This record gives sequence, C-alpha cells and structure tokens, in this order.
Amino acid sequence: MLEENIKKIQSSSAGGQIQVYLTRYDTERANFQWFFIIIRGMDDKGKLWEYSLPYQFPQNPVNNGWWNYTTVEVPIELPDNFYIYLNDRKSNFLSDFKFLVEKSKTK
Repeated sequence: MLEENIKKIQSSSAGGQIQVYLTRYDTERANFQWFFIIIRGMDDKGKLWEYSLPYQFPQNPVNNGWWNYTTVEVPIELPDNFYIYLNDRKSNFLSDFKFLVEKSKTK
C-alpha cells in the first residue's frame, strides 16, 4: 500500500506537493477560489508553473474564523531552489505571500 502511494505521488507530482493552509475572519475570503499559486526560479522572472485553486468552501470548527486546507500536486520537475507565491485575487498587492524553497544541504 505504501509503495503504491509513493509511486502514485511520484508520477503525478514530479515537483512535489504544496500544502496550503489559510485562515480568514470572513467566510468568502477563506474560499480558495480567490487564490492562485505561481512558482518562479531564483531569478524571480517568468513563471515555471501556475495553478488556480478551485472553489472550496472553508471550515469553521470553533467559530473563531474560517480556515481552508488543501494539497496541490506540482506536475513538473523543479530546480533545487525556487520561489512559491500564493496570491489573492481580491487583494491590492501584486504578490501576497512569497516563500523561498531551498534543497536541504544535509545528506
């Protein structure tokens, strides 16, 4: 079972997986339909890959804001170091969240 799952992930996610966890005070703003991901190389120019998150209604388990969670499979090979942007279509910013991903130097 484990080997089967590993093979499935390797075939569908050549670049790995991105875990997205989002919280907002407004239910509408926590819906993934307003967000998209862009991956760029270290030169930070041009897109290596882009993905629009689909509609997914958020959860409100403790009445303290709304949250959403998903796993995004990246179907392309990626370099050792790159940037991931999580952008909000309803914000006034060009890029809302920027993350640097670096390959571990440990063996």
